[in-house]
Amino acid sequence: QAPEADTLRKRLHGVQARLLVIRRTLSLRGVSQMKLNGEAADLFAGSVVFVLPGEGVIPAAKLLLEFVKEKPEKLILRGGVVDGQLLNAQRLQELAHLPPKPQLIAQLIAALEAPLADVVWTLERVMGELAWVLEEASKTVKPVEPVKPAEPINGPNGQTGQPA
Repeated sequence: QAPEADTLRKRLHGVQARLLVIRRTLSLRGVSQMKLNGEAADLFAGSVVFVLPGEGVIPAAKLLLEFVKEKPEKLILRGGVVDGQLLNAQRLQELAHLPPKPQLIAQLIAALEAPLADVVWTLERVMGELAWVLEEASKTVKPVEPVKPAEPINGPNGQTGQPA
């Protein structure tokens, strides 16, 4: 099935990923050095294809999932290894349904920002209410008359100064 492999290779090249077809025995040797548990051997039945993602795993996973939906008889998604973790086919499908990294970062920032915005809004409301209370209080309190300065005390010779 070289035409299908070439088609998949071209699509993967668009997301900076590479497709490698490797003999089963060689792939088992390589994976045995990755120190994965015994479940990895289950992935190597029949022909084995490795996809090496470039910048992002998610675009390559999405592309593989699309290809499996188009040609289920040509490609079976059994699982994979992502960042040293063995993922089964279900986990790879979940990975493919994640939004792109910039969108995930934006969602994280929004999740962090929402509580902070609530705190700021609450503080603004409290400050506004405090200003209103002070304004209303100033309307009900009588203004204080200014204190007149004390008159100087005249001494015996008519001099002003401090009392003795």
